[in-house]
Amino acid sequence: MNADSVFEILQEANPVPDPVRYRQMTTAGLAFLATTKERTLHMETITQGPEKQGPPTRRRGLAIAAAVFVVVLLGVALALRPTSEVISPAPPTTVTTIPEAPTTVATTPGPPFSTPAEAAEAYLNVRYTGNYGQLESLMATEGRDQSLTFEFPRDTALMRLRFDWIQALRGPITDLECVELTSVIASCSFTTEWLDVTRLTGDGTITMNQKFTLDTEGRLLAVGEETSTFAEEWRAAVRAFGGWVNERHPDLVAEEEAVFGGGGDYVVRPAEEIIADWNAARDEYLAENG
Repeated sequence: MNADSVFEILQEANPVPDPVRYRQMTTAGLAFLATTKERTLHMETITQGPEKQGPPTRRRGLAIAAAVFVVVLLGVALALRPTSEVISPAPPTTVTTIPEAPTTVATTPGPPFSTPAEAAEAYLNVRYTGNYGQLESLMATEGRDQSLTFEFPRDTALMRLRFDWIQALRGPITDLECVELTSVIASCSFTTEWLDVTRLTGDGTITMNQKFTLDTEGRLLAVGEETSTFAEEWRAAVRAFGGWVNERHPDLVAEEEAVFGGGGDYVVRPAEEIIADWNAARDEYLAENG
Protein backbone atom coordinates (compact mmCIF):
# COMPACT_ATOMS: atom_id res chain seq x y z
CA MET A 1 0.00 0.00 0.00
CA ASN A 2 1.50 3.35 -1.02
CA ALA A 3 1.11 6.73 0.66
CA ASP A 4 -1.69 7.86 -1.65
CA SER A 5 -3.78 4.83 -0.77
CA VAL A 6 -3.30 5.43 2.93
CA PHE A 7 -4.38 9.06 2.51
CA GLU A 8 -7.51 8.02 0.61
CA ILE A 9 -8.55 5.51 3.32
CA LEU A 10 -8.00 7.97 6.14
CA GLN A 11 -9.80 10.70 4.25
CA GLU A 12 -12.88 8.52 3.75
CA ALA A 13 -12.96 7.50 7.46
CA ASN A 14 -12.33 11.03 8.76
CA PRO A 15 -13.70 13.77 6.47
CA VAL A 16 -11.64 16.96 6.72
CA PRO A 17 -13.67 20.16 7.12
CA ASP A 18 -10.60 22.42 6.51
CA PRO A 19 -8.65 21.56 3.28
CA VAL A 20 -6.01 24.28 3.85
CA ARG A 21 -5.13 22.95 7.29
CA TYR A 22 -5.09 19.43 5.84
CA ARG A 23 -2.52 20.41 3.13
CA GLN A 24 -0.33 22.16 5.73
CA MET A 25 -0.18 19.16 8.01
CA THR A 26 0.22 16.77 5.04
CA THR A 27 3.18 18.81 3.72
CA ALA A 28 4.79 18.66 7.17
CA GLY A 29 4.30 14.90 7.21
CA LEU A 30 5.85 14.45 3.74
CA ALA A 31 8.84 16.57 4.72
CA PHE A 32 9.33 14.46 7.82
CA LEU A 33 9.10 11.29 5.66
CA ALA A 34 11.71 12.58 3.16
CA THR A 35 14.14 13.39 5.96
CA THR A 36 13.64 10.01 7.54
CA LYS A 37 14.11 8.25 4.18
CA GLU A 38 17.35 10.16 3.55
CA ARG A 39 18.73 9.19 6.97
CA THR A 40 17.78 5.58 6.45
CA LEU A 41 19.61 5.32 3.11
CA HIS A 42 22.88 6.63 4.65
CA MET A 43 22.63 4.83 8.01
CA GLU A 44 25.58 2.59 9.03
CA THR A 45 25.33 -0.26 11.54
CA ILE A 46 28.33 -1.28 13.74
CA THR A 47 28.21 -4.95 14.71
CA GLN A 48 30.24 -7.11 17.08
CA GLY A 49 31.80 -10.34 15.81
CA PRO A 50 33.81 -11.66 12.90
CA GLU A 51 31.12 -11.32 10.27
CA LYS A 52 30.66 -7.93 8.71
CA GLN A 53 27.08 -6.79 8.58
CA GLY A 54 26.00 -5.23 5.35
CA PRO A 55 23.98 -2.03 5.09
CA PRO A 56 20.29 -2.36 5.71
CA THR A 57 18.20 -3.11 2.71
CA ARG A 58 16.14 -0.49 0.97
CA ARG A 59 12.94 -2.45 1.83
CA ARG A 60 13.62 -2.32 5.56
CA GLY A 61 14.21 1.41 5.43
CA LEU A 62 11.00 1.96 3.50
CA ALA A 63 9.06 -0.19 6.03
CA ILE A 64 10.30 1.96 8.91
CA ALA A 65 9.49 5.11 7.00
CA ALA A 66 6.02 3.83 6.15
CA ALA A 67 5.32 3.07 9.81
CA VAL A 68 6.41 6.56 10.83
CA PHE A 69 4.32 8.02 8.02
CA VAL A 70 1.18 6.18 9.22
CA VAL A 71 1.73 7.55 12.73
CA VAL A 72 1.94 11.05 11.29
CA LEU A 73 -1.22 10.55 9.26
CA LEU A 74 -3.09 9.31 12.32
CA GLY A 75 -2.01 12.43 14.16
CA VAL A 76 -3.32 14.53 11.28
CA ALA A 77 -6.63 12.67 11.28
CA LEU A 78 -7.09 13.05 15.02
CA ALA A 79 -6.24 16.75 14.89
CA LEU A 80 -8.77 17.39 12.10
CA ARG A 81 -11.57 15.13 13.43
CA PRO A 82 -14.90 17.05 13.56
CA THR A 83 -15.85 18.10 17.06
CA SER A 84 -19.34 16.61 16.64
CA GLU A 85 -17.80 13.15 16.76
CA VAL A 86 -16.34 13.63 20.25
CA ILE A 87 -17.88 11.00 22.54
CA SER A 88 -18.53 12.26 26.04
CA PRO A 89 -18.28 9.80 28.88
CA ALA A 90 -21.63 8.37 29.96
CA PRO A 91 -23.03 9.91 33.15
CA PRO A 92 -22.87 7.70 36.21
CA THR A 93 -25.86 5.43 36.68
CA THR A 94 -28.11 6.56 39.51
CA VAL A 95 -30.53 4.08 41.07
CA THR A 96 -33.68 5.80 42.30
CA THR A 97 -35.82 4.03 44.86
CA ILE A 98 -39.50 5.04 44.75
CA PRO A 99 -41.02 4.76 48.22
CA GLU A 100 -44.22 2.78 48.48
CA ALA A 101 -47.41 4.69 49.14
CA PRO A 102 -48.45 4.49 52.77
CA THR A 103 -51.22 2.04 53.44
CA THR A 104 -54.35 3.76 54.70
CA VAL A 105 -56.75 1.75 56.76
CA ALA A 106 -60.24 3.22 56.96
CA THR A 107 -61.59 3.22 60.49
CA THR A 108 -65.01 4.08 61.84
CA PRO A 109 -64.98 6.75 64.57
CA GLY A 110 -65.95 5.40 67.97
CA PRO A 111 -67.58 6.94 71.01
CA PRO A 112 -67.83 9.26 72.70
CA PHE A 113 -69.67 11.07 69.91
CA SER A 114 -70.16 14.82 70.10
CA THR A 115 -73.37 14.92 68.04
CA PRO A 116 -76.15 12.42 67.29
CA ALA A 117 -75.50 12.85 63.54
CA GLU A 118 -71.90 11.73 64.01
CA ALA A 119 -73.09 8.67 65.94
CA ALA A 120 -75.72 7.88 63.30
CA GLU A 121 -73.19 7.96 60.47
CA ALA A 122 -70.82 5.67 62.37
CA TYR A 123 -73.66 3.24 63.13
CA LEU A 124 -74.89 3.05 59.52
CA ASN A 125 -71.38 2.54 58.12
CA VAL A 126 -70.89 -0.42 60.45
CA ARG A 127 -74.44 -1.66 59.97
CA TYR A 128 -73.95 -2.06 56.22
CA THR A 129 -70.23 -2.79 55.85
CA GLY A 130 -68.89 -3.89 59.26
CA ASN A 131 -69.46 -6.64 61.81
CA TYR A 132 -71.62 -7.06 64.86
CA GLY A 133 -68.70 -6.65 67.29
CA GLN A 134 -68.07 -3.14 65.94
CA LEU A 135 -71.74 -2.31 66.25
CA GLU A 136 -71.91 -3.33 69.92
CA SER A 137 -69.01 -1.01 70.77
CA LEU A 138 -71.10 1.98 69.64
CA MET A 139 -74.02 1.22 71.95
CA ALA A 140 -74.49 2.24 75.57
CA THR A 141 -74.76 -0.54 78.17
CA GLU A 142 -78.53 -0.15 78.29
CA GLY A 143 -78.80 0.88 74.67
CA ARG A 144 -81.64 -0.49 72.59
CA ASP A 145 -81.42 -1.21 68.87
CA GLN A 146 -85.00 -1.62 67.69
CA SER A 147 -83.92 -2.66 64.20
CA LEU A 148 -82.35 -5.81 65.70
CA THR A 149 -83.79 -6.29 69.20
CA PHE A 150 -87.42 -6.99 70.00
CA GLU A 151 -87.23 -7.93 73.67
CA PHE A 152 -84.81 -8.05 76.61
CA PRO A 153 -82.58 -9.56 77.85
CA ARG A 154 -80.52 -9.28 74.72
CA ASP A 155 -79.28 -12.59 73.26
CA THR A 156 -75.88 -11.91 71.69
CA ALA A 157 -75.94 -14.98 69.44
CA LEU A 158 -79.42 -14.09 68.19
CA MET A 159 -78.48 -10.45 67.61
CA ARG A 160 -75.42 -11.49 65.66
CA LEU A 161 -77.46 -13.80 63.46
CA ARG A 162 -80.05 -11.08 62.79
CA PHE A 163 -77.27 -8.64 61.95
CA ASP A 164 -75.55 -10.99 59.47
CA TRP A 165 -78.83 -12.07 57.91
CA ILE A 166 -80.12 -8.55 57.24
CA GLN A 167 -76.71 -7.29 56.13
CA ALA A 168 -76.49 -10.05 53.51
CA LEU A 169 -79.81 -8.87 52.03
CA ARG A 170 -78.91 -5.16 51.76
CA GLY A 171 -76.74 -3.23 49.36
CA PRO A 172 -74.49 -0.29 50.36
CA ILE A 173 -76.10 2.95 51.53
CA THR A 174 -76.07 6.20 49.53
CA ASP A 175 -77.48 9.71 49.88
CA LEU A 176 -77.13 9.73 53.67
CA GLU A 177 -78.57 12.89 55.25
CA CYS A 178 -79.01 13.49 58.99
CA VAL A 179 -80.96 16.31 60.63
CA GLU A 180 -80.44 17.00 64.33
CA LEU A 181 -83.82 17.41 65.99
CA THR A 182 -82.27 18.13 69.41
CA SER A 183 -78.79 18.07 70.87
CA VAL A 184 -79.08 14.30 71.38
CA ILE A 185 -81.54 13.14 68.66
CA ALA A 186 -80.93 12.95 64.91
CA SER A 187 -83.26 11.79 62.15
CA CYS A 188 -81.50 10.26 59.15
CA SER A 189 -82.56 9.21 55.66
CA PHE A 190 -80.55 7.07 53.25
CA THR A 191 -81.02 4.96 50.13
CA THR A 192 -80.24 1.26 49.93
CA GLU A 193 -81.21 -1.80 47.91
CA TRP A 194 -83.11 -4.81 49.24
CA LEU A 195 -81.47 -7.57 47.23
CA ASP A 196 -84.21 -10.12 47.90
CA VAL A 197 -86.86 -7.72 46.55
CA THR A 198 -84.68 -6.98 43.51
CA ARG A 199 -84.71 -10.70 42.75
CA LEU A 200 -88.51 -10.67 42.74
CA THR A 201 -89.29 -7.33 41.06
CA GLY A 202 -86.08 -6.28 39.27
CA ASP A 203 -85.55 -3.17 41.43
CA GLY A 204 -85.35 -3.14 45.23
CA THR A 205 -84.02 0.41 45.70
CA ILE A 206 -85.74 2.23 48.55
CA THR A 207 -85.22 5.26 50.82
CA MET A 208 -85.17 4.45 54.53
CA ASN A 209 -85.63 6.66 57.60
CA GLN A 210 -84.25 6.05 61.09
CA LYS A 211 -83.76 7.96 64.36
CA PHE A 212 -80.72 7.90 66.66
CA THR A 213 -80.43 9.08 70.29
CA LEU A 214 -77.24 9.75 72.27
CA ASP A 215 -76.82 9.30 76.02
CA THR A 216 -74.89 11.70 78.26
CA GLU A 217 -71.65 9.76 77.70
CA GLY A 218 -71.70 10.11 73.92
CA ARG A 219 -72.88 6.55 73.14
CA LEU A 220 -75.97 5.42 71.28
CA LEU A 221 -78.84 5.02 73.71
CA ALA A 222 -81.50 4.20 71.14
CA VAL A 223 -81.59 3.21 67.46
CA GLY A 224 -85.09 3.39 66.03
CA GLU A 225 -86.76 1.03 63.63
CA GLU A 226 -86.24 1.54 59.91
CA THR A 227 -89.32 2.98 58.25
CA SER A 228 -90.23 3.62 54.65
CA THR A 229 -93.09 3.60 52.18
CA PHE A 230 -93.22 0.41 50.17
CA ALA A 231 -94.59 0.41 46.65
CA GLU A 232 -97.73 -1.67 46.19
CA GLU A 233 -96.07 -3.81 43.54
CA TRP A 234 -93.45 -4.74 46.15
CA ARG A 235 -96.13 -5.80 48.59
CA ALA A 236 -97.91 -7.88 45.97
CA ALA A 237 -94.68 -9.60 44.86
CA VAL A 238 -93.56 -10.37 48.44
CA ARG A 239 -97.01 -11.68 49.43
CA ALA A 240 -97.13 -13.99 46.42
CA PHE A 241 -93.67 -15.37 47.09
CA GLY A 242 -94.43 -15.70 50.83
CA GLY A 243 -97.46 -17.91 50.16
CA TRP A 244 -95.49 -20.07 47.74
CA VAL A 245 -92.41 -20.55 49.99
CA ASN A 246 -94.62 -21.31 53.02
CA GLU A 247 -96.13 -24.18 51.06
CA ARG A 248 -92.94 -25.47 49.40
CA HIS A 249 -90.29 -24.74 52.03
CA PRO A 250 -91.96 -24.44 55.44
CA ASP A 251 -88.62 -25.17 57.17
CA LEU A 252 -87.17 -21.89 55.84
CA VAL A 253 -90.20 -19.93 57.00
CA ALA A 254 -90.04 -21.52 60.47
CA GLU A 255 -86.34 -20.65 60.75
CA GLU A 256 -86.97 -17.03 59.78
CA GLU A 257 -89.83 -16.70 62.27
CA ALA A 258 -87.65 -18.13 65.04
CA VAL A 259 -84.79 -15.69 64.35
CA PHE A 260 -86.90 -12.55 63.82
CA GLY A 261 -89.92 -13.44 65.91
CA GLY A 262 -88.53 -12.52 69.32
CA GLY A 263 -86.22 -15.39 70.26
CA GLY A 264 -87.14 -18.81 71.61
CA ASP A 265 -86.08 -22.00 69.88
CA TYR A 266 -84.23 -21.35 66.66
CA VAL A 267 -81.61 -23.06 64.55
CA VAL A 268 -78.35 -21.11 64.47
CA ARG A 269 -76.82 -21.48 61.03
CA PRO A 270 -74.32 -19.20 59.27
CA ALA A 271 -76.08 -16.38 57.50
CA GLU A 272 -74.41 -17.39 54.22
CA GLU A 273 -76.16 -20.76 54.31
CA ILE A 274 -79.53 -19.21 55.14
CA ILE A 275 -79.30 -16.65 52.33
CA ALA A 276 -78.15 -19.32 49.85
CA ASP A 277 -81.22 -21.43 50.68
CA TRP A 278 -83.59 -18.47 50.35
CA ASN A 279 -82.02 -17.43 47.05
CA ALA A 280 -82.38 -20.97 45.74
CA ALA A 281 -86.05 -20.89 46.76
CA ARG A 282 -86.57 -17.56 44.95
CA ASP A 283 -84.92 -18.92 41.81
CA GLU A 284 -87.24 -21.92 41.97
CA TYR A 285 -90.25 -19.65 42.43
CA LEU A 286 -89.25 -17.39 39.52
CA ALA A 287 -88.67 -20.38 37.26
CA GLU A 288 -92.25 -21.50 37.92
CA ASN A 289 -93.91 -18.08 37.98
CA GLY A 290 -91.58 -15.80 36.02
